[in-house]
Amino acid sequence: MSIPYNRTQMISTTLNLLGYPLIQSIASGGPAAAALDNLYDLVMAADLSSPNWRFASKTAQLSLVAGVDPDFDWFDSVYQLPPDCLAVWQIYPNVPFEVFGERLWTTGSQALSIQYRALVPESMLPPAYLMYFAYLLADSAGPPIVKDANMSQLIQAQMTKWRAQAMIVNTQGRPNQGLTNSPWVSARASGGSGYGAGRV
Repeated sequence: MSIPYNRTQMISTTLNLLGYPLIQSIASGGPAAAALDNLYDLVMAADLSSPNWRFASKTAQLSLVAGVDPDFDWFDSVYQLPPDCLAVWQIYPNVPFEVFGERLWTTGSQALSIQYRALVPESMLPPAYLMYFAYLLADSAGPPIVKDANMSQLIQAQMTKWRAQAMIVNTQGRPNQGLTNSPWVSARASGGSGYGAGRV
C-alpha cells in the first residue's frame, strides 16, 4: 500500500504530535524541525536495520571482487555488498562469512545471494510503521524537543503501542504455521542414547 508521505511530511507529523504547528518545509519549522531533520536519517537507518521489519528486506546476487585475496584466516574471496545494504540477514548457500565494511568475506568462489535490510521510501512504508516512526523520532529527539515530562511519557507509551501494531501488520507477509506442524517440532529427538533418551 502506497501512502503519499515524504520526509518533510513525516517531520511535520512528528512536530504536530508534540504540539507544534504543521509545517510546509523544514526551514519554516524553526529549531525543532531542524533538530528532527538532523536525526532523521540515523534513526531511520538504525531502526530498519533491525530484524523486526520484513518489509525492509531485499535480495541480491553478489558480485565477486576480482583479484582480491584477503589472505587472512580461512578467507580467500571477497564479494561486494549492495550500496543500500544496512545489514545482512541471510546468505545463500549457507556458508560461513564475515562482513567488513561494504564487503563480505568468505571462502570459495560460488554464486552467492543475500537477504538484507535496506532503506524504504516513506511512500512505501506501512501506515502503522509511519505512526510508530513519528513517535520514535519524537522520543529520540529527547528534552530539546519534548520539554514536558508528561508529554515524554505519553510519547513513549504511544511509540510502544504503534510499534506493536506495526509488528503485527509486518507478520502478515508470511503465512502462519501451526506449532505441531513446525519442522522444529519434527526434528526433536524421540529416542537414542543421548541425553534425555527415553525420558517422559
